[in-house]
Amino acid sequence: MHKLLVFFLFCGLSVFSNTAQQDSLTVKYDTEPLKIKKIQDEDVQVYTNNPDFDYEIIKQDTTWWDDFKTWLSNIFFEFFEWLFGVGKAV
Repeated sequence: MHKLLVFFLFCGLSVFSNTAQQDSLTVKYDTEPLKIKKIQDEDVQVYTNNPDFDYEIIKQDTTWWDDFKTWLSNIFFEFFEWLFGVGKAV
């Protein structure tokens, strides 16, 4: 009796596990035609005159703080090269 119950339980679980494996998602393809939008010079001019959209990189002179940070990072790099031997691998 106990083996029969385990058998039916096992069969029932295997049936439920098969139905759970089915894919319920369907792929929907977009069939709308593409609409080409032309960009006019007037549209771009609004952004060209706005300083928020000026992404020009301005090179600044280095300060003593920048020089100090560079010197300190060089000290650390030299220490780690000495410790791990990275400079000798080249």
